[in-house]
Amino acid sequence: MWLTFAVLMGILVNPAAPAALLPTMEASSSVLPQAQTADKQVLAQKLSAAIQAGSAEQTRELLRSGADANGSDDIGQPLLIRPVRANNMVIVRVLLEAGANVNQPGSYSPSSPTYSPLTWAVIDYHDEMAQLLLSFGANVNGAGPGKSPLSMALSNSRLEMAKILIAAGADVKAEMAFAVSHHMPDIVTRLAKAQGLASPPRTAEPPMTAEQVVSFLRAPSEPMEWAESRSDSGGPTDADMIRVVSELRARLKAKPQDLQALLLWAHFALIPEPLQLPAEAQPPASEPESLPPPGVALDRVLAAQPHNAEALFLKGRITLASDPGKALVLLRQALEFATGNLRYSVFLAQILAEQGRPGEAAQVLHSAQKNHPALPFLEDLETLGVPAGGELVEGGIDAFTVGVLLSNVHLEDPWHLRMRFYHYLKSPAEIEAFYSSRIPGFRFIEQKEKDQGSPGSGDTRDRSYEQFVQVKSGSMKPVSKSGELRDFIGAKDGIYIVLLETNDDPDLKRKLLPGEHSCRLILTNLRK
Repeated sequence: MWLTFAVLMGILVNPAAPAALLPTMEASSSVLPQAQTADKQVLAQKLSAAIQAGSAEQTRELLRSGADANGSDDIGQPLLIRPVRANNMVIVRVLLEAGANVNQPGSYSPSSPTYSPLTWAVIDYHDEMAQLLLSFGANVNGAGPGKSPLSMALSNSRLEMAKILIAAGADVKAEMAFAVSHHMPDIVTRLAKAQGLASPPRTAEPPMTAEQVVSFLRAPSEPMEWAESRSDSGGPTDADMIRVVSELRARLKAKPQDLQALLLWAHFALIPEPLQLPAEAQPPASEPESLPPPGVALDRVLAAQPHNAEALFLKGRITLASDPGKALVLLRQALEFATGNLRYSVFLAQILAEQGRPGEAAQVLHSAQKNHPALPFLEDLETLGVPAGGELVEGGIDAFTVGVLLSNVHLEDPWHLRMRFYHYLKSPAEIEAFYSSRIPGFRFIEQKEKDQGSPGSGDTRDRSYEQFVQVKSGSMKPVSKSGELRDFIGAKDGIYIVLLETNDDPDLKRKLLPGEHSCRLILTNLRK
């Protein structure tokens, strides 16, 4: 059934929808400017296609005809990025000689960050390309320490490339200061080697404190904060982990009511895969009481400090799987005693959204940060709604497919709210009735039924339905008409709804009963 979905969702990234299906342009009294604009758009599309095809001659000819070397490709990225990543020296030189901005940052891969062309050349191991870009004046320091071309070369142990960048004027002092302050001893050593210096002894690097280790490990142990930046600092070594846990064990053995040590230990208990404690850091069997279970540790803290917000927050997280209702009470209490704490607010809002309460989630998040980037998506979910009885599905090929499509058009964040997948034992008519009662004129458009099995594989078939709902000023309006497919890349503030029905649902681990339906509802928010 996912082949149907992949084909259906392919319209998201179709750069050339048939002209008859594009919205009709409004009439204008000035025909000449319109024609000139249309000509430029055609040239831009042809130039992007020529670069994508790797045709240097067509690229030259189109640039001579007036195409802009600083234009964008079919996914809205600077034209220079694609040939740099493809290591096409000829086309890159042609674009640069035509005036392309050698430092214009961009991205061209799913879920990749934005970097300068030189940084991409270093990341992709294109040494000659990097030297070509430098010869045209590329900024050797890129986005600065930690994200510079030199940083990328050092991260990949590419000492020869690092030497080239240093010779071109890379800011070695800033990079060294960043590596030292972010506890990155390997980078310090490689940078010293690239300069031809003796490697500084590892003992010169200050060991991470227990608080620093917890701070680093805490972020991946909690759901990703919507649109929040992540630290680029290096992580703790096994030696750091062993030392910190040994220190906590000794502190709690000597003083079982050491509240700070109890809180730090509770954080360690929430470390996810693959950041597990090294075997050497596990408590010996002879000392089972020196490190109490995390729930017990937090109970000790709360007995002494009932209003300790961090203890309440951690207790809520630990309780979430076994008792969601109690967990929400604890999480709300944590926020009550630490009003405005964005970390607590984001976590609680995420839990509420996962439980189908986006309106409450928006209220919680708005109280902490009135302009948080996740708020419009929560408000969209509240306005659109989902039928009762749905099971929120995480992961799977459907999430991967939509994730790649959104990455290709650079609409990744906030991930958890852009992509929503629900499983229902309801008929398409029941789900359509829900939306038609909320959105006037709503009607699913059924796509042509396709056999998803091979010949002789039985009568298992998938039916797929779609609708695009435009969001504007708190209201929603269905857009698609029967038999019409749209180019949704250009659609603003809309939610693409796909409904898939199957006669054979492996998730049920049983055959569907007569008259029973199994549907997957997929909501993709395309807000720009």
